[in-house]
Amino acid sequence: MNNTRESIEDLDNVSSSKQAKNTSFQTAFSNLKKSEFYKDFSVPKPETSLATVLNKANIVFVSPKQKGNPLLKYITNVPWEYSDIVPDYVMGKTTCALFLSIRYHQLNPDYIHERLKLLANAYNLRVLLVQLINALTTVKSINKTDATTLLTTFDTLADIVRAHPNTLALCPGFGLHKAQKLHRILHESFLRTPNLSTK
Repeated sequence: MNNTRESIEDLDNVSSSKQAKNTSFQTAFSNLKKSEFYKDFSVPKPETSLATVLNKANIVFVSPKQKGNPLLKYITNVPWEYSDIVPDYVMGKTTCALFLSIRYHQLNPDYIHERLKLLANAYNLRVLLVQLINALTTVKSINKTDATTLLTTFDTLADIVRAHPNTLALCPGFGLHKAQKLHRILHESFLRTPNLSTK
C-alpha cells in the first residue's frame, strides 16, 4: 500500500513539474514573440474572399471547377487566375459568368437554376456562356460541319435565330426540312413547361 501511495505522489510531482515547465515555456515563447528577434514564418492563406477578389482590377477570376475547359485558351487579352468563387468566372465587381454545356443542361435542366440561386444578389450582370457549335449540334440533324457553316454564314447566334427557314436552307448541306427543324427548335422556349395533364 505504501508503494501505491508513493507512486501516486511521484506522479503528482511529475505532473506538477510538467505544468510548471509548460507554463514557463509558454511565458518564454510569448515573450519571444514580443521581442525584435521573432519573425512569423507562417504561410498566408490564399486570397479567396469575395472582397479580395473584387479589389483586384482587370483580371478574370476562374473557378477551379473550370480546369480543363477549352474556353480558357481563348481568354488571352486579360490575365486570369483560379480562385474559390461561386460563379465559374468573375469579370469585375458586378459581372460574373456561368458556363453551361447544352448536353449537361439536357440531362440536368435544373442545374443552371440552382447555380443562379447560389449567386443570390451578388452580381448585376450574369452572363451565360454556351459553346455555340456544341449547342447547335444538339439539334439531331445538325452536325459540326453544319454548325460551322451556319456560324461562318451568319456570324452570330442572333443572326441565325432571326433568319427565316428559306434563308437557312440556302446554306450548303441544308435543305428546307433541316432548316425548318432548326428554326422551330431555335424558337422553342428555353425552359421546359410542366405537363399539366389531368386525370
